[in-house]
Amino acid sequence: MKDMLWRIMLPQPQRIPQIIRDLEAQGWQQRSRIPAVSELMGPDGHILVMVPRSGRVQIRIHYLTAKAQRAGCAQRVHDHVLQLASG
Repeated sequence: MKDMLWRIMLPQPQRIPQIIRDLEAQGWQQRSRIPAVSELMGPDGHILVMVPRSGRVQIRIHYLTAKAQRAGCAQRVHDHVLQLASG
């Protein structure tokens, strides 16, 4: 279970609702269970947990991702979220 959880702190948390809409348009599915936290699952099984109030984003890499590929997958998701955050 090593290298499966990663974290981002977004400098502009107010962008999270737009990031969520953009991700949903790209095939990510909303799985939230509580209103204060948005949980989205991507087409490849990776999960983003976003807390709009704080700007915290957790990247959860799919458990079937090979250990050697986890850091690269997390980096790609990280870069994509930051790209969306920059508008």
